[in-house]
Amino acid sequence: AMEYLDETGFEAVPCSAAGIGDAAMEGMIRQGLFAGVLDVSIGGVIEHLFDGNRDPGPGRLSAAAEVGIPQVLAPSGLDHLSYGSRPDKEELIQSRKHFIMDKLRIQVRTTAEELIQAADVIAERLNGARGPFKFLIPLKGWSSIDMEGRPCYDPEADAAFVRRLKERLNNKEAIEEVDLHLYTPEFARKLVDAFIEVYEKHTKSSERG
Repeated sequence: AMEYLDETGFEAVPCSAAGIGDAAMEGMIRQGLFAGVLDVSIGGVIEHLFDGNRDPGPGRLSAAAEVGIPQVLAPSGLDHLSYGSRPDKEELIQSRKHFIMDKLRIQVRTTAEELIQAADVIAERLNGARGPFKFLIPLKGWSSIDMEGRPCYDPEADAAFVRRLKERLNNKEAIEEVDLHLYTPEFARKLVDAFIEVYEKHTKSSERG
């Protein structure tokens, strides 16, 4: 996606979705440093709700909505919670699908119920957005460990999130379901095309205003 953005003349500034990077991005948005956001990995929302290691704090997805810059979102990171090196989460880890990267990075599959709560938060934030946005849903999985044959694949839980988001989001036309996996060049192109669309819409609206 960064390569495609570069080709179109945008200067992409990557922010790690490991908690501190999410929080830093929210702060930079409020400082007016970004013209728009391609927010692919929004797992910080669910990490905050359920005490994960990548918790960026309570304000995830707030800044772009409040400032009014265009944004395109995807659900990467919502499919798992990071509970590495957490004795208090050991029982939960063992009771669910999980993937061990190393002792600090144990990714535990999120449930439909947890994803429904995340959808409520995301819809609330986006319903207050002052700028245009789109939310692209890749139907074949949301991360490298959430695809057919991988340890955290759970299309039923993913579908529960999508249903709830459709119920709660006022701008239902902003949701686009794509028959791809998130980790594909084709989905990256879809994201960038969507970003250009909302960016140009925002620019034309600003010129009229």
